[in-house]
Amino acid sequence: MSEFIDLDFNAVFNDVRQELNDSGGDDYTDAKLLTHAASAHSEIQEELAKHDIVSLETVSTAFSYTLNDDEIPIPGAVTDFWFPLEIWERRTATDYWQRMEGPVNLPPPDPQASSIQELGVWEWSEGKIKVPVIGISRLILIRYKRHLPYSTDAGTMDLDGFYWPLVYGTAFRAARRTGRDDLMRTLGAEYQVRLSNLTLIASRPMQGQAHSWRGGSGTGSVRRLSRHG
Repeated sequence: MSEFIDLDFNAVFNDVRQELNDSGGDDYTDAKLLTHAASAHSEIQEELAKHDIVSLETVSTAFSYTLNDDEIPIPGAVTDFWFPLEIWERRTATDYWQRMEGPVNLPPPDPQASSIQELGVWEWSEGKIKVPVIGISRLILIRYKRHLPYSTDAGTMDLDGFYWPLVYGTAFRAARRTGRDDLMRTLGAEYQVRLSNLTLIASRPMQGQAHSWRGGSGTGSVRRLSRHG
């Protein structure tokens, strides 16, 4: 776990203000820093994704596709969903998991949909997992890219090395916004160093390992994620 596991978003803003020489918060209030923090948070996620960091992937628990629906709805309990990578389906808990083909451009609706027994393909469109309409319910399993949780006053950051890139990324953006050229160059350089170090930390070997899951009489293999995934 990160050595900063007990620090929350208030701590991020306080450290940002220290870097901006505004410890009293006279110029850089939480409200003003929030937009910059959100931008830095997003950029850090994109950098991790660019390096294919395993902590940004996970596999959902099984949930249901409801007959006659044209999409696979993401369960409300899944709050970190970004976009799908692979999708499997099966009819009952005793059947084999079958990998669906995708993403594809969906074919036109099939007039015989009520007689089709499997979805088979999926399309990622407008932030939704679109599928052919069929007249039977299916169990669904998704491997997907995660959004890292966006910290709040009550939240914590549990990814090694994430804290200081967020501090320096936020401070850099705030300095740039307010024309603080004296600080902008220094903070920008430090942000890049911290971001580079983060990708090295998050890419540590042995962060994940293979394991199997059993579905009825068959087995499959998925990737066991790190403690952060």
